[in-house]
Amino acid sequence: MHLKPFFDPHSPFMSKYTPRFLERFDLSFHDEGLCTEYFIETLDEHQTISSALVLSQNTFANNLHVSRFYPELAKRTNCKYMSAVAFYLMIHHFSQTHHLNNQCRISLDTTNRVFDQFYSHLLDFNFCIRRQMAGGNVALVSDYCHDEINLAMIHPHAEQEDGPAFLYT
Repeated sequence: MHLKPFFDPHSPFMSKYTPRFLERFDLSFHDEGLCTEYFIETLDEHQTISSALVLSQNTFANNLHVSRFYPELAKRTNCKYMSAVAFYLMIHHFSQTHHLNNQCRISLDTTNRVFDQFYSHLLDFNFCIRRQMAGGNVALVSDYCHDEINLAMIHPHAEQEDGPAFLYT
């Protein structure tokens, strides 16, 4: 499998849109072992708009797996590119907290349509189709390139008293 060349992780795109994301949204997380769940909340209304955004680490395969990424940001007004920013921040936060290296691969399963409309356009990653699966689904892979960015704005999620310890719903 041949991955396309990696683009500059300090992209003008992320430099432009990350501040816009952080002006409107709060990103928090909950760790449990090798899994991390992320939450996106609006800053103005303190409304959770996305939860159960889950990343996990396979230490034996040196792999970061995107178990679930449906951030619901596209349903909000004036949120073009915000899903891309959330994905970028989550990947880099997870890699920093789990001490991943540049030999790590990122993997996920999705549909051909979502690959064509979203993941293939993420220039800070080099996603390609690793294999075709049944029903128009695909397994994707990308190299990981460590980026020295300050992610202090991503903070532990406030635990809910009546909720389960992981995968709040």
